[in-house]
Amino acid sequence: EKDGKTENTIVSELEFQFSTIFMNFNTESPTQAHMNPFKIKAKFKPAGDQPRAIQRLTESIQSGAHHQTLLGVTGSGKTFTMAHVIADLNRP
Repeated sequence: EKDGKTENTIVSELEFQFSTIFMNFNTESPTQAHMNPFKIKAKFKPAGDQPRAIQRLTESIQSGAHHQTLLGVTGSGKTFTMAHVIADLNRP
């Protein structure tokens, strides 16, 4: 429990924030030159293994990798990590 919130509540809030990113995404095709930037709205920063995972996933995509797998137990922050990769690359 953190700040009176259960882990399930925190995860639900992250999932909502993550889906909000997509809802705020410009409805134009991602291949078009003009896109609104993705922005993370969270009260906390990546922690533990997340910063390294974000960096490695981002670099791998920029290097041309088409498929990657992010593994982690329930509640480990996979969705939050991917939200940061999306924001770093500014593409879904």
